[in-house]
Amino acid sequence: MPIAFFCRARPQDCDAFEIFKQAGRVFIGHPLLRTGHEYDANNLQHCLVDLTVDDEEWSREKEAHKANGRWKRQYTKNRNLVPQVKCGSIVVIPQLCEGAVYVARITRDYDIVNAPDWAENYLTLRKRQRLDANDDEKRHIADVAQGWTVDEYRRIDFTRIPGWIRRTMNSRETYAVFGAHPVDPGVTAHAVLEGIIGGDRQPVPWTLDLDDIKRRLVDTLFPSAFEGLVVSLLQLEHPDEMWHQVGGPGDGGVDGIGSDESGNLAGLMQAKLYAQHAPGFPAAGPHNPGVRL
Repeated sequence: MPIAFFCRARPQDCDAFEIFKQAGRVFIGHPLLRTGHEYDANNLQHCLVDLTVDDEEWSREKEAHKANGRWKRQYTKNRNLVPQVKCGSIVVIPQLCEGAVYVARITRDYDIVNAPDWAENYLTLRKRQRLDANDDEKRHIADVAQGWTVDEYRRIDFTRIPGWIRRTMNSRETYAVFGAHPVDPGVTAHAVLEGIIGGDRQPVPWTLDLDDIKRRLVDTLFPSAFEGLVVSLLQLEHPDEMWHQVGGPGDGGVDGIGSDESGNLAGLMQAKLYAQHAPGFPAAGPHNPGVRL
């Protein structure tokens, strides 16, 4: 079954989407050099490990690289991704500088391209971005050689992508597979993106249905934006208080704090955009007025 995944298109810190478009492909970096072989940008199929090799050959390469201290977790991640990406799968390339993403369908199975036509253009691009372009030492060309052919990249406004899909792209991973809808497991990212590609653009009517409201919140907001929304609602409900959004590492689960006109604590707030259990704090006491919402 086809999947949907995002790829950052930034091998070794280079914004390389220009090359992805030129080649009509999506690439995954971290190429694995075959044991006992020298790097050769003109014969990459020979010097790089094909991620579709059988388990026995893969285990040999893994043990050899581990023994030399050159094994990366990303190699295993790449190998695990390849069998998931079938023809018809969808890749999303975020380009936030444009307020957009680019979306394409995979049209051919994974392969490694020998002596890519776009190799020199890629090295030139790296120089233009004031990045290292020494291919002999860093194997830059190999970064844009293994991957899949796509049909075409379509520009889609970032705001048209549901929040639960955008949230995955907010990670630091170089790529990741999108999961199912967090409150409706029957809805897949692939199906949603297919609809967007097909021009599915219905106006959203007003609703007071709580289930519809919950779904729309998950579809449109990041968790941090939801926290800001709840803080704003608390401020409207309690105009004589001052509510602030807080949070971050070590916040103890507090997302909002309110105070009265004298600066005394009026309430604490915790908000979860989606979670199996309702948020909450320990029982209220003299120093903990409890959750206001």
